[in-house]
Amino acid sequence: MGASRTIGGLLCVVCVVIAALYVYFPFIVGYGTAPLWLVIPVVIGVFILAGLGFWLGWIMVSTKEIAPSPAPAPSVVESKPKPVKKKKKK
Repeated sequence: MGASRTIGGLLCVVCVVIAALYVYFPFIVGYGTAPLWLVIPVVIGVFILAGLGFWLGWIMVSTKEIAPSPAPAPSVVESKPKPVKKKKKK
């Protein structure tokens, strides 16, 4: 497993944990004095960002790594060097 797959898996886990804590945390502490019309768009925004982060991590995990193509073999063609033409002076 490459480094990008590990980072992608970590990103998926972190986004799920953030979304879960964002749902669970208000039940413990409460929203405070924030009005509901302000809380709902913020919660939706956090879920959208966590979803995008999870999606990016999933793409990183599920993308296959392509092995680099082997270098082409050098051609073994022997050729004679071309003669250098001398310029004539006038």
